[in-house]
Amino acid sequence: MCLRTFQLQHEDYLVSTDERRLNPAELQPMLNQLYGEDGISRQQLLRQLEHSTILFGLYYIGKTQPWPLVGFCRVVSDLTRIAYLADVVIAEDWQGRGLGKLLMNSVASHPDLASVRVHCLETENAHGLYRRYGFRPIARPQYWMEKRRPGAPWK
Repeated sequence: MCLRTFQLQHEDYLVSTDERRLNPAELQPMLNQLYGEDGISRQQLLRQLEHSTILFGLYYIGKTQPWPLVGFCRVVSDLTRIAYLADVVIAEDWQGRGLGKLLMNSVASHPDLASVRVHCLETENAHGLYRRYGFRPIARPQYWMEKRRPGAPWK
């Protein structure tokens, strides 16, 4: 659903919103790493991808072909008032190389997100990373509510 293909290259890495590059078979293990015991089925993954606004794939473009997917995130947005950043993940073997920052630089640089009024996310342990990109605790939590189905993960 991305309005325009966006790419950002840094050294041997490429971040691209070209959905044709994404291989769900490569992505599913990364998301299972992120979701832990709850996991994600192939059907759920395909549904998430189909209904997200912008999909960011992070690829190692060094010597290997085809380029392996080493990171991912997605944005769900109306591209005007709100953008929800979800599923920011770097494959386990690729962590500790600054790739989360590269992925976030790409999200922050995407022209379709530049004028969105509110960007939000949910994180358990990466507050420091997101603070670098302007995220803060909700300023007016009294205006925000949530509804979770019984037994939903991340209580």
